[in-house]
Amino acid sequence: MPLAHEIHHLNEEDLVYIADVTHTMANRDLYSLLPYTGSNWFLPSIRECGEGEKHWELRWCWKEGLIVAIGGRRLSIRALNIFIRVCFVVLIWFLLWNMLPRWLVEPGGYVWDPLVLVIVSAIVGGLICRILQLPPLVGVLWVGIMWNNIPTLKYLTHGIVKEVFDISSKLGLTVILARAGYKLAIKDIIPHWKQTALLATMPFVFEGVSHSLIANKIFDYNNNYNWAFLQGMLCSIVSPAVVVPGSLYLQDMGYGCGVGPLSLMLSAVGIEIVIGVWCANFILGLIFHDQKLAVAIMLGPAQFLGGIVIGIGLGILFFYLVELIKQEAHRLPNGKYTRAHLNSCMDFAFVIFLFECYAMVFFGYKVNLAGGGCVMCVFFSATVAHMWSRTGKMEHEDHKKYMATWLALSWDQVMMPILFATMGAKINVKAIFNKIFFPRAIICMLCSTAVRFTVTFLIQIGSGMPWKEKLLVCVGYLGKASAQASMGPIAANLVADMIAALPPGKEHSLDTMAEYANNVQQISAMYVMFMAVVASLGLVRGGKSVLKGHRTAGKPKEERTSGSSLSGAAATDAIIAGVDSTMAENASQHFHCPDGASADQRQPSASSNLVKDHDVFLPLTGQIEDDRQREHRHQL
Repeated sequence: MPLAHEIHHLNEEDLVYIADVTHTMANRDLYSLLPYTGSNWFLPSIRECGEGEKHWELRWCWKEGLIVAIGGRRLSIRALNIFIRVCFVVLIWFLLWNMLPRWLVEPGGYVWDPLVLVIVSAIVGGLICRILQLPPLVGVLWVGIMWNNIPTLKYLTHGIVKEVFDISSKLGLTVILARAGYKLAIKDIIPHWKQTALLATMPFVFEGVSHSLIANKIFDYNNNYNWAFLQGMLCSIVSPAVVVPGSLYLQDMGYGCGVGPLSLMLSAVGIEIVIGVWCANFILGLIFHDQKLAVAIMLGPAQFLGGIVIGIGLGILFFYLVELIKQEAHRLPNGKYTRAHLNSCMDFAFVIFLFECYAMVFFGYKVNLAGGGCVMCVFFSATVAHMWSRTGKMEHEDHKKYMATWLALSWDQVMMPILFATMGAKINVKAIFNKIFFPRAIICMLCSTAVRFTVTFLIQIGSGMPWKEKLLVCVGYLGKASAQASMGPIAANLVADMIAALPPGKEHSLDTMAEYANNVQQISAMYVMFMAVVASLGLVRGGKSVLKGHRTAGKPKEERTSGSSLSGAAATDAIIAGVDSTMAENASQHFHCPDGASADQRQPSASSNLVKDHDVFLPLTGQIEDDRQREHRHQL
């Protein structure tokens, strides 16, 4: 009624505001699907059992299909939906079968074997881990290994050529580095910068050195410390793919909000993976490019500093490039661009962003400067995120969230299943689970993990956190996955290229090097199989019992949909609920401004504050604040 009474006072800006709020309210369910949820095309629908629902059940109904309740988790499998997806896959195969030479898309073909591997590993592994509440990447790896070994080794995967493995690992590494750089934020590190610096370096260094020294003895590297340290440093890199989703899941549930163990791990994990990847590439350069140690020591820091400088420069250039792309259209009367135009611009910008990251990493490996290329990618991504944050404008904050969403979707939906499935397809079960390799690998894993656990606890002395929270950091910071999956096969791929280039009869001259590379690859896979599970379960289960919950008074605890990846999906409902109430308040304040009040006096968008600390994006929701006068004052 108040709006109806003042309808004749509305101007163009008010009408644009009404359209903006209406669009947001009408599409809030659509927007709720966009944040990083960890839900993938290969994961089934699953949720916690509600009140009155059985915790153990198996039945069929027409509405939800086959319902399986296991220990309070309710899985819904819709046969018709599955049939539709199967038909879609068959359609794609039929199209390729008529488009390409038929031997490529038949069993054993270069197209058939990789696609079937990824689809089977993602669906079966994702289903198992969704039920067991484990990260999907673990299930994808497990099933990939199984697929490579049944009924005999390489029977179902012999059509996957080594170039596919090499490209997949580098594609996955690029997305990992881009996401790591995008999450680096000075404001999150400052509250506990000392503990962050220590947590990002000391556990990695001590675990890596201890693992290397042990591996040199029990794996018979014969004092070839290059290979021993490659294995040790590579297996010691903590994984954001395990730490970040678990920490965000706990925060979304109301545990550990603010400065504490979760924020400490979130701020340190991105720094550690940058340092770890650079160290691993540094050692790869020593092994495969015949660099003398003195030359490598000089080139290493030069690559690191050069990567930082060039990455920052390209990040700043990318920021202004996006601004130029946006200027292809005119702004609305309220100073904003249309939603369709901005989404189109940001989609194009993301493609440029991703291709630049790929170019940096692949170029670095091409010219034997892999460390510099990886560092460049991280700081390019970090600079882009920082440039959008520093302006303080709602529009730029939305750009940052939009790009973060696309990066998360690229990892969840595409790169994660490809990376871990292809890694599994290189693993020989008999080569790992035998009486020679397996005990040695377990000794390395247990001893080095004990060193990491101890050092992680010791560096937290004086942090002011209770001892239980310190133990939670120790357990959660054991997770290994993404770096091991992306870089573990690189040495084996390089050795395979060297063997292929040898003249006939000389292949066995590199048998020792091939054995060392296989050791690195296989123990990297073991770390993912075991440590990702331990850290994920320990972090989430321990976090719920150790951390204090912080919930807004008067708001009931909502039922939250949980996934095996332990993601931030649960926060979305709360965000949308907050948008509902806050927008109504803002709308009232907007249309009851006194006559002559400036547009600057209107309330800013609620969505900017609600999603500030979540890696999500509500596309241009409630962009109400008119920035034109503020920008004009700033220019003056």
